[in-house]
Amino acid sequence: MFYCNADGSRRRNPGCGTESESEEDDPYNQCYLCHHSVPEPEWKSGEHRTLCAAKNAGQLQGFKTIDVKCSQCREPLRLWPKMGGPFSCSTGYRCGHPRDRIINTGINRFNCFQCDIDFCLPCVEEKMA
Repeated sequence: MFYCNADGSRRRNPGCGTESESEEDDPYNQCYLCHHSVPEPEWKSGEHRTLCAAKNAGQLQGFKTIDVKCSQCREPLRLWPKMGGPFSCSTGYRCGHPRDRIINTGINRFNCFQCDIDFCLPCVEEKMA
């Protein structure tokens, strides 16, 4: 279990102080579909996402798809509902959100879960123009 600080960082123990942990120091990732903590190697390899996508296929199929395709697998991106933590736009430095953590509002995150690729609303709008 993690506790959130006002600045969005996480810590293992409640209370005040400077012992907060950044995501980079955390050997686990939280899956934004099933919300379980996943060891970093399982997340990076895609092993967890493959199993999680199969287990939660009905839920994933219910997410709206758009005409923009994933740059890796060529499947349509899905509008990700307001769930999971903040995300980073995968376009790099084009959008003004490079490496920034963006709060998912339910209308601004477009995702390929299998490839772990996210695009923010401005980047998707640019791709669709």
